[in-house]
Formats: sequence, C-alpha cells, structure tokens
Amino acid sequence: MKRETLHLPKGMSVETGRDSNGRYFVAYARNASVFLRSAQEVRRFLKLPASTPSRASLDSWFESLAAGDDPAELSPDPA
Repeated sequence: MKRETLHLPKGMSVETGRDSNGRYFVAYARNASVFLRSAQEVRRFLKLPASTPSRASLDSWFESLAAGDDPAELSPDPA
C-alpha cells in the first residue's frame, strides 16, 4: 500500500501506511520523528490545540482514513 501524507504548518507532517500489524503513523515535528500505532498518540506527539485549523484538518484526515479502512482487512484471520 502506498503511504499517505498530511503536511501541516511549521514543518510538521504525518505519514501513514499499513503493515501486517495494522495501520501505523510516522509523525514529524520539532526536529524529531516517531513511529506510532494510534491517532491518539499522534495527537499527543504533535501537541496541536483542539481549536486550531491544523488540528481540525488532522482530525478530518484521521476520520477519512478510518472510513476508508476495510474492517475485514484490519482483523486477523480466525482460521
């Protein structure tokens, strides 16, 4: 799967992709990058206030990713 990237102001960005363990995020901010597994961890790392347009676009992006995820692909095979 091709990675998707969201570019934010002040040089921040978030990339996402999927591997055998599910969705992952690579967040870049303040001369640091981290590998994270949940949207909540990304929000905590970026420290964007909820009232900013950047946070609104980030939340909207997370919602569009969640809507596009196929639940059958995310859950492991019970066999």
